[in-house]
Amino acid sequence: MREWLEERFREILKTPRMWGSLEAVEMHCLLLMEAIQYYDHPNLPTRDVIDQYVQFLSGRFPGFYDNKPLHRLVTCGDQQDEPLFVACMLDFWDEQQQHAQTLATD
Repeated sequence: MREWLEERFREILKTPRMWGSLEAVEMHCLLLMEAIQYYDHPNLPTRDVIDQYVQFLSGRFPGFYDNKPLHRLVTCGDQQDEPLFVACMLDFWDEQQQHAQTLATD
């Protein structure tokens, strides 16, 4: 099951517009990360993923974050920076994988 969830995450970010708006893609990716965390650690609250995401975004976009989701942070006027969006989601994915390894050793 975990492999399927990870594969779906990667597939979504290969062609994000095929999956909908960046807002929809962001929601899908976060839900997949929550599902993976629940699969790996069913006793942990899935809220941890969102809390870590908020910290990630505030660190990545200091002074601009202001509780905005990523799809809004990469938007200027009516243009969205899809490569930046994908890069940020992959960076957060990497952080989540490191966090999962830390949890596995505790």
